[in-house]
Amino acid sequence: MKLLFLRQFSESDTKYLLESLSDDYQIVIPEDYSDENLTQLIQKADVCLGNKFPDGALGFMKKLKLLQVPGAGINQLNLGPFREQKVAIGNSHSNAEYVAEYAISLLFTVLKKTHHHDRFMRDGIWFRPKENESDLPFLSDTILNKKLGFLGFGNIGQRIAQMLSGFKLESLVYSKSNRLFFDDDYFQNKVSFVDIATVLESSDILFITLPLTPETRNLLSSENIFNLKKNAYLINVSRAEIIDKSSLYKILFEGGILGAGLDVWYDDAYEENSKKYPSREYPFHKLNNVVLSAYRAGYMMRSSPHLKGAIENLLSFSLNGKLKYEVNLEKGY
Repeated sequence: MKLLFLRQFSESDTKYLLESLSDDYQIVIPEDYSDENLTQLIQKADVCLGNKFPDGALGFMKKLKLLQVPGAGINQLNLGPFREQKVAIGNSHSNAEYVAEYAISLLFTVLKKTHHHDRFMRDGIWFRPKENESDLPFLSDTILNKKLGFLGFGNIGQRIAQMLSGFKLESLVYSKSNRLFFDDDYFQNKVSFVDIATVLESSDILFITLPLTPETRNLLSSENIFNLKKNAYLINVSRAEIIDKSSLYKILFEGGILGAGLDVWYDDAYEENSKKYPSREYPFHKLNNVVLSAYRAGYMMRSSPHLKGAIENLLSFSLNGKLKYEVNLEKGY
């Protein structure tokens, strides 16, 4: 079968893919990744690998059997033509453990304010915050005796809960599926599936791990985000658009919650003086109660964990036409 790369991968990722797949596929690596050229190449491909698909090619998928996405998210794809032409979409959850680790690192950075104190030390300041309102953003907090909340409880959410289970914290979960991947005492005794209102009103720490679909876009907005506790923390390693941007900025700017860790962003980043900032209208980078990073949760040093699941899928499809990770085209995830 002919496998077409729809995007340019790094040198190390390309080497990993070629070593893993060359025995099973005739791999096509374009010199030109323009939509026009990809549309021509897609007409001759059995399988495509990439996280974007040119709109012009949606009517030319008669030979195509599978689009394999390197990661988990597919919100950037128009699923209608894939449903109509019965082209399967595979995704990958192989970096779920690394994303879960990163979410926890964001949490403890927000709790302990280590980013601020590192900066103070580098500036030659041995700062010891006092118990007053102006020093509040620099005082350490604790995870002990806090209640966890999850919007979404798939591979990433459940791994976060598993990694934090040693703290014996109660977890409140809003999820369309009540399926549990783990069967230990923590999940049986400490995890409760509840409605979204209960999660927001009762959680001290809220993790966002939902896929982005039409149903989850702006799931948190001005109508409900202010129901969060004033001493709550929010961690988002999913998709930015699950939270209405203006509402998120307002609750952080006004101190409506204690802080947030954000690794995902909206589409209004801008450049100024050779620097790139997340939003011109809503300057999140100027808030001192937010830890920011640019889509780093799924990446690891000297490895390509996000590609492992994609490769497993592609090898399985080549062997027997089946997928380990397949997107439900009706549900959109």
